[in-house]
Amino acid sequence: MKENKRKIILFLSILITIFFIILAIPILSFSKVNSSKPEKILYEKKYSFNSVIIRDEVIQFDNGEISNLEKNVPENKIVPKGSYIGKVVTTNGQNHEIYSNCSGFVSYHIDGIENINIDVIKRMDDKDFDYLFNEETYENSQGIKIIDSYIWHLIVDVDDNIYDTYMENDNIRIQIDNGVNNYIDTSLIAKLETENHSILVLKSDNFIHEFLNQRKLDINIIAIQEEAYKIPNTALTQKDGVIGVFVKEYYGVVGFRPVEIIDTDDNFIYVNLGDKNGNIVINEENKKTIDEHSEIILDPQSVVYGSIIK
Repeated sequence: MKENKRKIILFLSILITIFFIILAIPILSFSKVNSSKPEKILYEKKYSFNSVIIRDEVIQFDNGEISNLEKNVPENKIVPKGSYIGKVVTTNGQNHEIYSNCSGFVSYHIDGIENINIDVIKRMDDKDFDYLFNEETYENSQGIKIIDSYIWHLIVDVDDNIYDTYMENDNIRIQIDNGVNNYIDTSLIAKLETENHSILVLKSDNFIHEFLNQRKLDINIIAIQEEAYKIPNTALTQKDGVIGVFVKEYYGVVGFRPVEIIDTDDNFIYVNLGDKNGNIVINEENKKTIDEHSEIILDPQSVVYGSIIK
């Protein structure tokens, strides 16, 4: 009798112990949960616009009546002031020997925009900008000119959103599309607005030799360019009012990592890498964010924080 009583007490003790153990450990989840690791990328957000390049160009000869042009200097070569450039023979038989009256790059392409400078641009109205951005505006005639400075300006016709984003003296990174694809850092020296045009005037002294004979350039304004983690936007969730993702921690426990969103699109979010220790600032405190090895749970609704998953 006493033996049976001891067995019953032992059995009840075991049940009670198991009960408290269950309460003390995370909820068990035996279902398979989909997860993936973030992709570390150089994220870019850019906007495409038309632009016109303005340089300091000195026409040496352009009367529209050239019958023969003897070139002594290759196009786009830099020459000092006083250099012999070549000989021009006009349709009426006159010969002209041309010497550079300033130093700079030699060009044999005249398009009729050589005399437009920044001061002129700043006085332009709607019709003037219509003219400047019109493909039919540009001539294509023979002549000789010298581009006498490394400094050049881009006149960019942007939308209102981009126009309102930047202030004068801001640095703006652009990408030239016209077969160059160089990234160029420019400075915003003026903003001009008419009824139909929102104009940014950008200034640079880099890569002018890449597009000496181009007047219109297709460019991208780089609004964002930084390293980021790319993760599916389905993974985004909140915990205690903080935006983040659920991750599979050691031993399959569901943890939470806050994220700082840089940008989003239809399918992905792009988040901050954090500092050198992988931390971001949340409510004025450093918190560990995701890293390249984080197993991010793609469907946060399918798990419970603190549960154990396979």
